[in-house]
Amino acid sequence: MSYRIKISTQVAKFLKNLPSGYISKLEEKFSLIAQNPYHKGLDIKKLRGYDNDYRFRWGKYRILYTIIPDEEIILIYKADVRGDVYK
Repeated sequence: MSYRIKISTQVAKFLKNLPSGYISKLEEKFSLIAQNPYHKGLDIKKLRGYDNDYRFRWGKYRILYTIIPDEEIILIYKADVRGDVYK
């Protein structure tokens, strides 16, 4: 089962500000997450206190997403550097 990826406006703005080489690498990671949102090869952890929310760590960046299993959607709702993403 492959999920569809939806990206929030905040994440789209964040991606625009990244260097171009980073964007293509991050899109590859998003593709892996779409195939398996619990991918063992990626640094993914479940967020405490939430049912379907996860954190994906990529270098100094953190990407937060939620899984909507009924609709087979992964909503990537927040992305930022480590210190700011959880605020």
